[in-house]
Amino acid sequence: MMKKNSNKGSPDLRQKAEKLLSSNASKTVPQSEVEILKLLHELEVHQIELELQNEELILAKEQAESATEKYIELYDFAPSGYFTLSRDGMITRLNFAAAQMLGKDRSALINRRFGLFVSAETMDSFNLFLDIIYQNSTAAVCDVILTGVEKSPVNVNLSGTLSVNGEECLIIAIDITERKLIEKRLIESEEKWRRLFEILPVGVSVLDHNHEISDYNPALKTILDLSDSDFKNKKYAGRIYMRQDDTPVSPHEFPGFIAVKEQKTVRNMELQVLKEDGTVLWLDVSASPLPSNNSACVIVTVDITGRKIQEKRINDSRILIDSIINNTSDAITLKDVEGRYLLVNNSAEWLMGRSAAEITGRDDSSLFIPAESAIIMENDSKVLKTGGVHTFEEVLTVSTGRKLTFLSTKGVLCDDSGRVTGLYCISRDITNRKMIENALHKSQQDFSTLAENANDIIVRYNKDLRILYCNSAFEKQLEISCVTCFGKTLVETGLPVDQAELLNIALKKTLDSGSEQEIEHYYNSDAGRKFFQTRIVPEKDLKGKIQTLLALTRNITDHKKSELLLARYRDNLERDVLLRTAELRESENRYKEIINSITDYVYQVIIHDGNEVTTIYSETCYSVTGYHAAEFQDNPLLWIEIVYEDDREMVNNFIRSIITEHTSDRKLEHRIVHKDGTVLWIDNSIVIHRGINGELKGYDGVIRDISQRKAAEFEIISLNRHIIKLQEDERRHVAQDLHDGVGQTMLAAKISLDTYKLDPVRFENQLDIGLAFITRASSELREVYSGLYPTILNDLGLEMSLRWLIYNLLETTGIKVETSINILNRFQNELNVCIYRIMQEIVSNILKHADATKISINLLENDYSIALTVKDNGVGFNVNKFKKQISGYGLVNIKSRVKGFNGIMTIENNNPQGTVIDIVLNITPEDLA
Repeated sequence: MMKKNSNKGSPDLRQKAEKLLSSNASKTVPQSEVEILKLLHELEVHQIELELQNEELILAKEQAESATEKYIELYDFAPSGYFTLSRDGMITRLNFAAAQMLGKDRSALINRRFGLFVSAETMDSFNLFLDIIYQNSTAAVCDVILTGVEKSPVNVNLSGTLSVNGEECLIIAIDITERKLIEKRLIESEEKWRRLFEILPVGVSVLDHNHEISDYNPALKTILDLSDSDFKNKKYAGRIYMRQDDTPVSPHEFPGFIAVKEQKTVRNMELQVLKEDGTVLWLDVSASPLPSNNSACVIVTVDITGRKIQEKRINDSRILIDSIINNTSDAITLKDVEGRYLLVNNSAEWLMGRSAAEITGRDDSSLFIPAESAIIMENDSKVLKTGGVHTFEEVLTVSTGRKLTFLSTKGVLCDDSGRVTGLYCISRDITNRKMIENALHKSQQDFSTLAENANDIIVRYNKDLRILYCNSAFEKQLEISCVTCFGKTLVETGLPVDQAELLNIALKKTLDSGSEQEIEHYYNSDAGRKFFQTRIVPEKDLKGKIQTLLALTRNITDHKKSELLLARYRDNLERDVLLRTAELRESENRYKEIINSITDYVYQVIIHDGNEVTTIYSETCYSVTGYHAAEFQDNPLLWIEIVYEDDREMVNNFIRSIITEHTSDRKLEHRIVHKDGTVLWIDNSIVIHRGINGELKGYDGVIRDISQRKAAEFEIISLNRHIIKLQEDERRHVAQDLHDGVGQTMLAAKISLDTYKLDPVRFENQLDIGLAFITRASSELREVYSGLYPTILNDLGLEMSLRWLIYNLLETTGIKVETSINILNRFQNELNVCIYRIMQEIVSNILKHADATKISINLLENDYSIALTVKDNGVGFNVNKFKKQISGYGLVNIKSRVKGFNGIMTIENNNPQGTVIDIVLNITPEDLA
C-alpha cells in the first residue's frame, strides 16, 4: 500500500479549492447513493494521483537543487575566470578565478566597473569588444591586459556573448600571460635568426617539399646574380649545372634533393653554374634536411669562383714552371745540405751525360773527378754557410770525357721556419763563350797594339765630326800633332781645306745614310804626295743608332793587303763585342729576376772614401718592416730609427766596424720595430764588395725575419728549465717516499728480527711481524717504482692499463665516469708511456683541483693520430690565463709530452661548468709496434 503524504496543503490552497467547488455545486451534487459512492471512489482515486504527483514534484525539486549546487561549485572553482557584466560595464557576478585575476576579494568586486582593471593600451580593444556583443548581438573575442593588481599585469583572453535577456554580457577570461611571454620570446628569437640569416656572408636558402626555393638571404642573390623576381620565376632552375669534370648534374643529383630523399646532410659539393651571359660560377653547396612540415631542407651556398680561378692560375703556373725548367738550356739542380742531388732537369741530364736516376742520391765526388768535385763542394759549402746568392765559374769533365766550363748561380733553400734545407744551382754551359771571350781579349790586346803601332791612320769622330781619337800614325804621316787635334774638326787641325772638305763630305754621307763610305785622297807633305784610302765606318749602339764614326786611312801603295786584313779583323771584333754584351745583359737580367724572387729583404750600401754614399732597398723590405723602399729613400735615418732601442748601439757598432774594417763578422741578429708596432727579430747578413786595389766599395745585405725561430728558441729554453725542475722535484719526491715509507718500514722489520734473534722462543711472534714489515716494504717499493715507470703497461697493455688507472683513481672515489677507448693498433713503448702519463696527470689534476662529480673520457685512434678528450663538471679555471702562459708542473709536463709527438693541446671551459681538455697526438708508422 502506498504511503500517503502527511502534508495537507496550505490554507490558501484549501480555500481556493472550496471556492471552486461551491461555484460548481449545482453540477456536481449527486442525486442518489450510487452516484455518491461513485463520486467518493473517484475522489479517493484522484487524491492518490495527487499525492503521487506531489512526491514526483518534491523529487524533481531536490534534483534541481542538487544540480544547482554542482553548477555553482563548478562556476566558482573553474580554472577560467567567469564574469557577468551589465550594459554599463559593471560586474554583477564572477567566480573565484576571475577575482584572482583582478587581485581582489570576490565580494569587493561586485558592482565595480570592469574597465577600471583594463590597461590603457588595451582599453580600445575592450570597448570594441563590448560594442560588438551589445550592438551586433554576436560573440566576440579580444586580448587585454589587467592592471591595478598587487602582482605584475596579467594578459587574458576574453570570450564574450550576450545573455538570454539581452541585458548582460557573459565573459570567459583565460590567463594567457605565459603564452604571451612564449610568443614574445619566439618573435625575438625569430627576429634574431632572421637578422643573422640576412647578414650571413654565405648564401642560405630553404627548399620546400616541391623542391622549390621558399626563402633565401641577400647573400644568395649576390652570389647567383639573381633578383627577387628571378627567384619568383625560378630562373635558377633554367641554368646549367656541371661537376668539376664538366659533366652535367641532373636535378636528382643536387645536394638538396639528396638531403631530402636520404634524410642526411650533404657537405661541400662543388658545382659549376653556367650563367645566361656565358660566365661560369663555382659554388660549394651543402644541404641538410629540416624536421618541418613546411620546409624540406636548408642549403648553404658559398661562392668559390675566386678560389677556383686562383687554383687554376697556380696549376697553370706550376705547369709553366715545370715546362721552363725542363726546356731551358740551363742545367738546374737541387741538392740537400749533404750535397746529394735531389732533382735535375733535362738539360742537366744531357750536359752530365747521365740519367736522373743515375744522378739523384749521389754527391759530386761520385760523379766527377776529385779535383773538380772538391772545388764544386767547396763552393756549395760557402753558399750554405753564408747564405745569399753566389755565382761561380766551374769546370767539369763529364762522362763523355769532354771538359766543360759552367757559369753557376747558387743559393740556399729554406723551409717555412727559415731553416736551410739545401741549395739550388742554375748552371749555363759557357765553354764556347769562354773561348770567344779569350779570343776577344786577345783580339782587343792585338787591336790596341796594332792601332798604336800601325802605319795606318785611325781616327774616331763624334756626330759633330770632331776628333775623339787619333793614333800616332796620324801625327807621323800627316805631320799634325795628335794632342792638338782632340775635339777639333779636320779644318781646325790645319789639314788642307780641299782634303778636309772631301773627308767631311764622306763623313756626313756616312752619318746620314748609316752606311760605310770609302774614298781615296792624297796629301802633299814635305816628302811628296801620299795617296791614301780612307774607309769611314759608323759605330752604332744596340738600337742601331750611330754614336761615332771611325775612319781608317792607310797608304794604298804599301799597305793594301794589311788594310784588307784589318777590316776583316775589325768586323769579327765588333760581332764578338756585341755577342758578349748581349750575354752579359742576359746574365744581369737573370740576376735581377733571382733577387726579386727572394722574399727576404735585400739592400745595397755604396761606400766612397770610407763613407756611406747611398743605400738601395728592394721592395721586399715592406714584407719585413712594413715600410716601402721609397720611405727609406725619403728618410735616410729611418733604418736606424726602427732598430729596437736596446739594440741600436750594437747595430751602430756593427755597421761602423764593417766600414772601418775592424771586424770579420758578417752576420748580426737583432730586433726591429715593425711599422704596426710589433717587435721582430731579424738576421742581418752582409756581403763585402771591394775594388781592384782591395778598397771597400760597399756591401750587400740580406735581412730575414727570424721572429718565429727566436720564439721557438725562447720556448725551448723555458721548457728545458721546467723539465729540469720537474726532474729535481721527482727525485726529491722519490727520496722522500723511500725515506718516509720503505726506509721506516725496513727499520721496523730490522728491529723485529733483531728482537727475535735475542730470544727466538720468547719473541717468536717478532719473526712474523718482521716478515710482515718486509712484505709491506716490498709493496711500498713497488708503488715507488710504479711511479717512475708504469710496469703495468708490460703486463696488461695500454687499453687495460688505462681502464685500471681510471678505475683505481676515479671510480673508487665515487665519481661517475663515462669511458670510451677505441685503440686499433699496438704502439711502441715510448708512445704507450706518453699516453699513460698524460692520462695519469689529467686524472690527478681533476682529483686535486676540479671537485668534479662526473667525468667523460674519450680516447680514439684515427689514421696516424690519437685523439683524447676529457670533460668534467668541476669548478673549471681561467682558460685565458692558460692561453697566455702555461703554469704548473703538471700542465708543463703534459705539453712537453704532446709536443714530443708533434701534437696539439687545447683547454676550454665546459658549459655550463667544468673543463674540456682536447689532445691530438700525430703518430707515424714507426710508432706502431
